Amino acid sequence: MKIKIELKGWCLFFSVLEAEKKPYLEEKIVEDTINYLKEEFKEKELSKDETVAQIRKLFHQTGCDPTKYRPSFEALARRILKGELFPRINPQVDFCNILSLQWHIPCCICDLSK
Repeated sequence: MKIKIELKGWCLFFSVLEAEKKPYLEEKIVEDTINYLKEEFKEKELSKDETVAQIRKLFHQTGCDPTKYRPSFEALARRILKGELFPRINPQVDFCNILSLQWHIPCCICDLSK
């Protein structure tokens, strides 16, 4: 089976990262990112952000309803903006979530050894 979806203006990118056995993500990075997010959306709704709107459009183009299945950035940002704690999973996933919050895009990370 071959699936091809053309999405003009979009590209998918990936990178392979290697990490130490137990890398550490400084708490200040998390705090700074949360403060940035709260400041960024202090006077505007998350749904009014241009990047969020474009990601939602992308979801629609691929047949996924973003109101039913929210893009990961939007879901995480909504929780943070409601006052919930940043979910600490492990340093690699935490780093990925930080990138997502800073760039306003969904990001994912996979452990290639599993």
